[in-house]
Amino acid sequence: MSDVYPQRREEIVPIPGPAPAAGAAFVQFTGQAGSWISADIPVGNFSELAIDFDLTAITAGSVQLAVDRKDAAGKYEPVALAVAKTAAATDIASIGDGMPTSATLGTATGASAWSIGVAFGDVIRIRLIMVTGPFTGTLSVKGKQ
Repeated sequence: MSDVYPQRREEIVPIPGPAPAAGAAFVQFTGQAGSWISADIPVGNFSELAIDFDLTAITAGSVQLAVDRKDAAGKYEPVALAVAKTAAATDIASIGDGMPTSATLGTATGASAWSIGVAFGDVIRIRLIMVTGPFTGTLSVKGKQ
């Protein structure tokens, strides 16, 4: 008997960009003193993305996860903007065409899993928008084919 669902592969997506990113499997922020934007992340081989942002400490203000796709003209368009984090919190985000879209995209504190049903194209970038701060945390991306 054959499997109705073909086997899906999951891959860690390297995150390029300014320090502390270096094309590694995850980015570790320690006392990040300002907003951060990744370099372009090629994701054209994937149908779904799993993005984990774990904010372990923030001294004041907030940090917000944003995901943008790059259109054919090279312009960035917003795909997802999570709820701003004001204390230790975790975003476990799933993004892909046909997925359900959560009523809220996370919570200000604690762990939250959310999803958004949108096509993200061939290239994305991730932004961590900091108001005040600094913050400490980790960011990782996995893609599913």
